[in-house]
Amino acid sequence: MKKDLSKFKKVGIDTNFFIYYFQKHPRFGPIVKNALNLFSEHQTILTTSILTMTELLSFKTSGMLLERLEKEIMLMANLQLTEVNNEIAKEAARIRRNFGFSLVDAIQLATAVENNVEIFITNDKKLQLFKELRVVLLASL
Repeated sequence: MKKDLSKFKKVGIDTNFFIYYFQKHPRFGPIVKNALNLFSEHQTILTTSILTMTELLSFKTSGMLLERLEKEIMLMANLQLTEVNNEIAKEAARIRRNFGFSLVDAIQLATAVENNVEIFITNDKKLQLFKELRVVLLASL
């Protein structure tokens, strides 16, 4: 894990970060787990849209597994799930209009912008076109 992640106090996180973690992805799962440990150790605030919860709970799996997943994400000590408010909605509309990103991606980026994050971690290469934030790909960690 690159040590430079430890210098950030507030980090925006895309849904794919959590998908890799909870599904124990063979390549990215360990990277995410190490990043989460580092962020916890340095008390880094992680922020993501409440839509992350929607996306995670949309997978077809057992109700028991979905309940466990919901509890686990809600119990992440340094995770801030942000509701979509008027400011985020307007910012997402601007981002979507200017960059053509999907609505969910625009909301994730708007959430990061409105929460004044220092970096935004994703594995979605097209989001690197958004130059208003430092977008970091998991693949580069």
